[in-house]
Amino acid sequence: MSANEELNHPVVFVGDHEATQQGFRALPISARVGDEWLAAVDDGLGSHPVHLVVAGPDAPGGLRFAAERGGRLISLVLVDPEVDEDDPTYWDTLRAVKVPTLVIAAAPAPNSPVAQAQSVAGGVANGVFVIIDGAEPPSHRTRVDSFVEWGTAFMAIAEGLAPDRPDLDQTQETEAQQGSRRIDA
Repeated sequence: MSANEELNHPVVFVGDHEATQQGFRALPISARVGDEWLAAVDDGLGSHPVHLVVAGPDAPGGLRFAAERGGRLISLVLVDPEVDEDDPTYWDTLRAVKVPTLVIAAAPAPNSPVAQAQSVAGGVANGVFVIIDGAEPPSHRTRVDSFVEWGTAFMAIAEGLAPDRPDLDQTQETEAQQGSRRIDA
């Protein structure tokens, strides 16, 4: 069963063309993280709230998108995030993220550095941190099953929290809700 079959909202993985193998919709973005990247993601998401997944160097863009356009997202999943903690806007961006956020870090060895990924999760109001032991980065490719299980479980929880989020655009029906309404009619 794919993640999208278990969830009520689509899962969009920015920048990873292999995401479709995991049941996610791939959104290839060639722009570097910045205003053009944000616009490309915004245009590519469609009209319904989604779960957004970004990996590695795209993490700052995912965080900025969640901070500025969080009403478009049910959740944010950051995989092995690479961030610049010396960027003067970084910490303010983290504090502005209100979207439930899962940060997944690969830890190939017991002493693998995970402090940066852990600080991302700790800096977000609704951040959760998970380590996938024995995984080489990128963990969404090296430990696909673990990544999908953790991600899907978190996204299901975020969907349960969504009705109580005042920032979320609740006026749009999900594709699943529209489909069930059509079947019932």
